[in-house]
Amino acid sequence: MPFLKLPGGFTPDVTVRFSVDAEGNKAISLDAKATAAEKNGKVPSARVYGALSTTGTYALEASMSNAIDLFGASVDFSGSVRKTEATGKAKVALAGALNGAVTLANKVTLTNLAAGIDETGVITGTGTVAIGEGDTALSVTASLNYTDAKNHTVSLTAATSVSLSVKSIRS
Repeated sequence: MPFLKLPGGFTPDVTVRFSVDAEGNKAISLDAKATAAEKNGKVPSARVYGALSTTGTYALEASMSNAIDLFGASVDFSGSVRKTEATGKAKVALAGALNGAVTLANKVTLTNLAAGIDETGVITGTGTVAIGEGDTALSVTASLNYTDAKNHTVSLTAATSVSLSVKSIRS
């Protein structure tokens, strides 16, 4: 699949169109799609599409739906693939959010994950991890770096706050 690093099992379908109008203006367009076998009632898919400049630059749209299994849940991503200089490298910038909560372990849940993918295919993001349940759960900030199901890290940071009550005693 052009520009997007996808897990195994995807079948790509790429269409590139070349055209010249009556005035001699040349145009190139790309529509690259990929799908994988249905999983949990959903079909994983990815798409990159848009116009390519004859100067070697482009600004394409990109999306991934149900394509990345993140701890048993999927995150949908959308964004762009851009190349602003003919000799430069393509930059992929996709963003997504986790809908709902993901159980990482017994009484450990990840919520509010905002994530992104770049040209390396690595997912990075931040969210909230609750350790425990209810009012007594410890809530910490999670930083995620996810390459695949076997290569990932989740770093947790707890902010501490102290509440003080001060009484003034006058004699």
